[in-house]
Amino acid sequence: MKAVTSVPAPSTNPAPLNGAGVQPPVETPKPAPGAKLMLVAKELNFANLCTLAAGIIDGLAKDFAKKNARVKEVRDDYKDAAKAAAKVYAVLEIRLNTGKEKNLIAANKSLGDFIKDITGEKPPTHALTLKNAFAGYVMSGLTTEGDFDSNSGNCLELGARILTEVKGDLTHDAVVKATAQLKERSDKEAKNLREILASVKPVEKLTAEDALEMFQRIVQEGQLGVCLAELPDYFSQGMPETDQRENYLAFGRCLERIDVALGEKVDLWTSAAQSEIVLLAAGKAVGQVPPTESTAPVMETEPTAELVAA
Repeated sequence: MKAVTSVPAPSTNPAPLNGAGVQPPVETPKPAPGAKLMLVAKELNFANLCTLAAGIIDGLAKDFAKKNARVKEVRDDYKDAAKAAAKVYAVLEIRLNTGKEKNLIAANKSLGDFIKDITGEKPPTHALTLKNAFAGYVMSGLTTEGDFDSNSGNCLELGARILTEVKGDLTHDAVVKATAQLKERSDKEAKNLREILASVKPVEKLTAEDALEMFQRIVQEGQLGVCLAELPDYFSQGMPETDQRENYLAFGRCLERIDVALGEKVDLWTSAAQSEIVLLAAGKAVGQVPPTESTAPVMETEPTAELVAA
């Protein structure tokens, strides 16, 4: 296939709408002379762009590059601001708890709702999670505030999730390991924290609905035969005997239902498959002996005296 090296010029003669005639060229608004073009999709018509000078097109490309750089700056600012907000939220949580103790604030008031009352908006989940990390590791004395400031938001989130999984137990081995990672801040910190989280996060048991959905995909994508070929190994490798019995009987009932569903052609398939079986004898492939031939062994030794006499 020939590679496309340029964008084709837009057609000025669109295809006819019907046999009566040809649709007239679409008139597109053109920018006023000297007007500054803005990166607004609805205001930049492709046909007009194709007629503009190269310098104008290059300028638009540069404008977007500048915007992209500003987006990165804003993103970095937001990341740092989220950590700062976590400290603010920690202070607000202290105020909230004090108000509850003095019966000035409802006992069921959440921190999120308390912050919304102040700011008019619900706080981002990320910032609240960072607050949990700050309260759990810094305010408890496990790490310093400098450790918190120097860590990435991702690692702090992982640390907070570890605390949640162990229900805030600061003496838990997973928290001890996470504290060490937040202090050391190695290149593999995030990976190590994810592994620590995985060690305490309960594995969700596969539901029957999820299992059937996976099985349907296996069948639809033609992988059922591969799975069935492996099935005997799973029966013999660590499956409890009670499960072996239940699964074996279920497989037998399933096979009976398949026979009924497919009918007589199953017998033809079975017969054809048996006729194709290759028997191995003395390490050499030997075709199945036709039923009309004798299957008695051929005597290759000399007859004994007793047989000759007989």
